[in-house]
Amino acid sequence: MHIFVRKVDIEDGIQLPFTCIGSGKMEYIEGSKKANGAHLFRVPMEHTAPEDVWFDFKLPDGGGEG
Repeated sequence: MHIFVRKVDIEDGIQLPFTCIGSGKMEYIEGSKKANGAHLFRVPMEHTAPEDVWFDFKLPDGGGEG
C-alpha cells in the first residue's frame, strides 16, 4: 500500500494536500479488533521515509528500517 500523510488539514485558510512518503505491506495485528469494529495494522515501509517527514512529525532520530 502507498502511505500518504499530512501534518495539518488547513494552514492559513488553505487545505493542504497529502504527500506520498513511500509504500509498504500491511500486516494485521492479531487481536487488535476494537469495539467500534476498527482493526490495527502494522505497515513496514519498503524504504525509510524522507528526512523532512521525520522532522515535520517529530519522530525519533534515525528514521526507520528500510
